[in-house]
Amino acid sequence: MFIPLSSQGPVDVVAITPEAEVFLFDSKADRFRKNPNRKVYHRIYRVRSDIQKQLNVRIAYVNENTREIHFVPSL
Repeated sequence: MFIPLSSQGPVDVVAITPEAEVFLFDSKADRFRKNPNRKVYHRIYRVRSDIQKQLNVRIAYVNENTREIHFVPSL
């Protein structure tokens, strides 16, 4: 099956465990926003494309300051 893609691919990182499990990740900068009249900041979640859903790609939110990574869906 051929699925035309733009110049930007659906996967940034491929990880393979010693047990031969394959994980596909799309990396995004971890950003937060505060809604009006609220005091707490919330993560801005990105929507996976249809091809990313078919490939079971996880979004890896990378905090550049703390170097923490948050995976969605979780591992």
